[in-house]
Amino acid sequence: MVELLPCPECGDVPEVGYVCGEFFIMSAVHPVGECFCGNFTEMHSSEEKEIEVWNEAVKVYCSNREDCEACCHREDD
Repeated sequence: MVELLPCPECGDVPEVGYVCGEFFIMSAVHPVGECFCGNFTEMHSSEEKEIEVWNEAVKVYCSNREDCEACCHREDD
């Protein structure tokens, strides 16, 4: 299984939750609205798809930042 990338804002690796047939990303540290990992709202019926979409969102977030040093995840890490 593909591993979750760390949150590009706080550097923590979020958790995958499951409820009512849907997988979702949740932060074990930050409340909703406080960080990128607490604001991710996409939900999918498979854990693999949820991880894939999260990882892509992290990559897009980092690629759109001009201050790349602020990103916790970089392709060369």
